[in-house]
Amino acid sequence: MMDVMTKGFRPKGKLTSRDWGNGLLLFSFELSEDRDWVLRNQPWHFDGALFVIKSLDGTEQPSTIRISNASFWTRVFDLPLVCQSDKVLRLIAAKVVVLECFEKVTEGKPSGCLCFKLNMDITRPLFKGITIRVAGELLWLPLKYEALPFYCYCCGVVGHFFKDCKFYDRDETLVSEELSYGPSLKAPPLRRGRG
Repeated sequence: MMDVMTKGFRPKGKLTSRDWGNGLLLFSFELSEDRDWVLRNQPWHFDGALFVIKSLDGTEQPSTIRISNASFWTRVFDLPLVCQSDKVLRLIAAKVVVLECFEKVTEGKPSGCLCFKLNMDITRPLFKGITIRVAGELLWLPLKYEALPFYCYCCGVVGHFFKDCKFYDRDETLVSEELSYGPSLKAPPLRRGRG
């Protein structure tokens, strides 16, 4: 696994890791610019599972570290033109959860889209979308997530499949169209370079 993560991180300096117990790995970066790049470019995945990287100050005990938040690039498409100002885009993104940063993306579409990075509680269901009021009308804006790891199509929580979900009724036969969540939450990643 370390070889795979090192290739993904592409450090300029030395990178070491060790097992820290409780399902934690401790990474040490020789260069702070490598560490900052890895933190800024989350989420990371290993074998389809979310791999959360958290900065430590050195005083933490492995037994007390809780990983409950992760950052995801999230997109909203089909925004009305009046909602594409920087001020309104920030308000839309802030309605969802903790906003880290945002950018407007054209992607060759005339209407473009809003792309923002959210720091979300991964113990709670993913947001499917948000409702906003425009000219007195309520509009539903669906959300799509880039680089989304596996998540439950039943409850929407990252880290398990619906067949392992405590809310899934094993006595009931469900087809994927009947589940609350699905692949529609996944957006193809945009290319963001190192730098």
